[in-house]
Amino acid sequence: MPIIPTYRRQERYSAPGVEMSSSAPNRMIQAYENDLQEWGSFSQSFLKFMESKKGKEKQKSSAVSKRTSAEKQKISVETVADGMASSEKEFSADEDLQIRQDMLYHVRNAVSDGQAVTSSGLDEFAAERFGNTVQETPAARDYMMLRAAAQIDKRTASRQEREERSMQEEQIISAVGATASSAKNLERYLSAQLPAFEQRLKENGNSSEVVKKKADSLRAQTAVQNIGQAVSSGNASAAQEVFEKYASQMNDRQREECTEKIRWSAASLYARSLWQRAGLETDGTASCRQQWAEQQLSSETNTDLKTDVKENLELLCLAQQAREHHRQAGVYRTVAGHSGGEAVAFVETQSAMDPSEMRLLQRAALEMDLNIAPAAHAGKFNDLYFSASAKDISHAYEKKQISAKEFCLLQAVRHERAAGEDDTVTRLLCKGIDLWREKKGLSEQETQSIKYRVLSASGGVENQLDAWRRIKALFDI
Repeated sequence: MPIIPTYRRQERYSAPGVEMSSSAPNRMIQAYENDLQEWGSFSQSFLKFMESKKGKEKQKSSAVSKRTSAEKQKISVETVADGMASSEKEFSADEDLQIRQDMLYHVRNAVSDGQAVTSSGLDEFAAERFGNTVQETPAARDYMMLRAAAQIDKRTASRQEREERSMQEEQIISAVGATASSAKNLERYLSAQLPAFEQRLKENGNSSEVVKKKADSLRAQTAVQNIGQAVSSGNASAAQEVFEKYASQMNDRQREECTEKIRWSAASLYARSLWQRAGLETDGTASCRQQWAEQQLSSETNTDLKTDVKENLELLCLAQQAREHHRQAGVYRTVAGHSGGEAVAFVETQSAMDPSEMRLLQRAALEMDLNIAPAAHAGKFNDLYFSASAKDISHAYEKKQISAKEFCLLQAVRHERAAGEDDTVTRLLCKGIDLWREKKGLSEQETQSIKYRVLSASGGVENQLDAWRRIKALFDI
């Protein structure tokens, strides 16, 4: 039987068996508060959201209307507990599960559409599905977890956005600074722009040390890009000026990169200057210009510069030789396609040919104008096509082993090859003709005739392929 307490007048009530000094009740309340702390935080957020949704709605009870403004901002543990105990609506397990499924679908649907899952969106969902209740249910816990994740995502996205803006500003400063025409103008620009960049970094939460390192890095990188821009424009002196001012702020790799760019740019400018002068001092041919230009370097004491200039002169020589071969190949192909008095007139007006080749070219042009067209020399033409030298082709023509047109075509191919044109496709085509001959059982003479028709087709490899298709079509009829 329970002990029934007794009351006496002018005596305080005492619970039997309980000491007044015991701290157990306080510890129980603390434990209760700790257990509900996370839930109370959620309930407070949810109720505040619901309060904003209600707007100017009438309060349901006079007790609520008598709360002070301070009590409205904080929900006590007892209030949360009372709300949990006297909820307006009780959810069954199936209803709660349905809410959880719908909430997850809501989140996944937003993600699949490329949208961010926001806490406000989850609040809207909760207000619609939970009503005014504040129950610690599985659905409510899911909502609380997803809402916390959405807030974390929002903070992460905000941080990433700030970092992206910093990177954009860094790229703009570097790109614009690269166009500065001098070291003085570059320094003036950086001094004006970097403080705003540093302030942005500070606002993004970077420490003073990090801010300084990033600003110094941007300053050095901008100088590197400016040097690259200067040397590409042929302004080696401006590049050298910027390098001297900012070299101490660059790392080893940047200094090495800039040194090589400036060195090669200076050598290139030096070589081009000599090359232009050589065109005035010599007959203008590539070999003579190179020889004269290299002679001017005999007094150069800087060994590295001298080496770089010679390499540039060699490249300039090769480039001019390629252009010369292309022009000469064009002359030979033009003569091969002329007849009726036009070939000789063309040769007399052109100025691209080497004098050593003029005699035989004039003879071939005259034969073309006179319509002297002997029978095709298929075997000899095919043998000379891929590897013959100018001497071999000239000798065959003088011995009447090839015709004037064949002579011009072979010389054109030789010059094109000397200019760097690739004849791999034509070689493979001839190999394919040999394999095809074995399948068709053709003789060697017939095969040479087919190759000749293909190789002598004017207009490049496309015309050769067309000629081969037409020949194949004759055998497939």
